[in-house]
Amino acid sequence: MKVVKAFFKFILTVVVICLLAAIALVLSYTLSNPNTAPEHSSRSIVSGPWDQLKATESDDELMTFTFGQTGEFTIKKGKDVIADGYFKINEDSSKIKLFMMPGHYTSDFEKYVKFKVFGEVSFSNLQLETEHEFNEKAHLIEDNLPTCSFLIRTQDGSEQTDVFDCEMHEYTLDVYSSERSLEGKS
Repeated sequence: MKVVKAFFKFILTVVVICLLAAIALVLSYTLSNPNTAPEHSSRSIVSGPWDQLKATESDDELMTFTFGQTGEFTIKKGKDVIADGYFKINEDSSKIKLFMMPGHYTSDFEKYVKFKVFGEVSFSNLQLETEHEFNEKAHLIEDNLPTCSFLIRTQDGSEQTDVFDCEMHEYTLDVYSSERSLEGKS
């Protein structure tokens, strides 16, 4: 009887530790905000929605990637949301780690999801130039729209990578409402 009791205590301890680790992992995604300091690439990623450049796809097949200042993301295919949840940006490896609750992604996006809740988007060729003055909202340079390539690897073991070349047509970053203090302001 003591052996059975000790075994159940051990199992209960392992379950509690796993539960605490899962809670810490979920909170690391939901409570993190991307760095919006000018020298960081995460500022460029969250500056506005990224629309896929038209290639051979119809308008209903074009992807839109939106990464918000609050750490939430939305991916749309045409006008339909195919995935939403939370993200963290790893600037050193140029990757965006995605966390989605089951049911917050469609079957179109399911091939990119591993362990039913995680995804990963790599980014490259990130170029963002703005015209701005102090105390005035930055504006995109019309002749030179920001561009970025998003790469998503399928999780089915095929090592297939889908590449989405995107442009930003709208600048939505609002650094003045963030909690950062502005230099030169008294």
